[in-house]
Amino acid sequence: MNRYNLLLTCVILVACASSPTGAPPTFVFIIPSPMPLIPEFIAPSATFDPDGTPTSAQPAAGEPTASAPPASEVAASAFPPPDTAAPGVAPDRAARLARLAGVKDWLYQLQEINLGQVASSNFDLVVTDYSRDGTPEGQWSAGEVVRMKQGGRLVIAYVSIGEAEDYRFYWNSAWDDQPRDGIPDPDAPLWLEAANSEWCDLPDSCNYKVRFWDPDWQKIIMGSPTSYIDRIMAAGFDGIYLDIVDAYEYFQESEGRAQAAQEMIDFVTAIANYTRVTKGNPGFFVFPQNAEGLAEYPNYVQVIDGIGKEDVFYVLDERQPPDEAKYSVGLLNVIRDSGGIVLSVDYVSTPQNIADYYGRARAEGYVPYATVLNLDRMTINAGFEP
Repeated sequence: MNRYNLLLTCVILVACASSPTGAPPTFVFIIPSPMPLIPEFIAPSATFDPDGTPTSAQPAAGEPTASAPPASEVAASAFPPPDTAAPGVAPDRAARLARLAGVKDWLYQLQEINLGQVASSNFDLVVTDYSRDGTPEGQWSAGEVVRMKQGGRLVIAYVSIGEAEDYRFYWNSAWDDQPRDGIPDPDAPLWLEAANSEWCDLPDSCNYKVRFWDPDWQKIIMGSPTSYIDRIMAAGFDGIYLDIVDAYEYFQESEGRAQAAQEMIDFVTAIANYTRVTKGNPGFFVFPQNAEGLAEYPNYVQVIDGIGKEDVFYVLDERQPPDEAKYSVGLLNVIRDSGGIVLSVDYVSTPQNIADYYGRARAEGYVPYATVLNLDRMTINAGFEP
């Protein structure tokens, strides 16, 4: 069986003894099947500056107009209408997936949010930070979240669960101040590791790797009225968008922690159970970003409602190597075929690349969004308006 195929499970219930009437044992086979989403093809862009002023980028003279990718480069697949969840999906997940069936476009903006601009937009789903500036003082109020939901859109809060950010409410500057060098001091928590060099700009700000399986780190994420996810739920967000889920890869490869993938699955599952069961909100959405390799674990796929994925087809304006794209698409399609939604974001900027990206993503049944890497503005791509 191809590694990208969905694992179809068969549950056999066998009666251990005959009935008093001598009837033979009963066998019941339950075989779920996948249910993907509908593709749609429709290309270059207008962005809005932080103050809400639109700036347009139209195709230059002589540039090609939008066109679908060659048929030979698009995986063949059938997309029946997502009226119902895949057979065998738990009722609560089925209800969540039904709400996602109408999501045809999304906004991914973590900085410089203009509340009125979001409220008046036509995006079906918005992923943003729980705070206008990342600080506890800037946290969106319940009323402001309601305003962002205007028109029935879903509003999802970004949460990094695989790295600690030194501007968040939980950070203690004493953890790295002797000297301030991206290396935790001896009295720092045991779960805190060295800064991620790719996201460290001393002396201004750093993101630090964390031992995400440590109970003390997980208590920061969930479990009390002041924890990260509790703050998000109290503000009325519809769900969470979990970043740095792929942190398990670092610990597997750099520290030889063989169980890291399962520990991340356990963490995401615990988060989902906490929000839906412990907190009593079965309709709460959980989307990991990246880490599509975990789609090889069927139980994980049934916990999440979809996935956000960066750089599926492009890395900035360079085409993703074909083998890399094929690998990601195969795993993303496992989630798609389970009924989950694939929120794709590529940071392309030229009209030709934007058109090509939207065509490829929609041919796979994904919900695409082309925007800027800093995620600090609303981008409206000409020909692909929400």
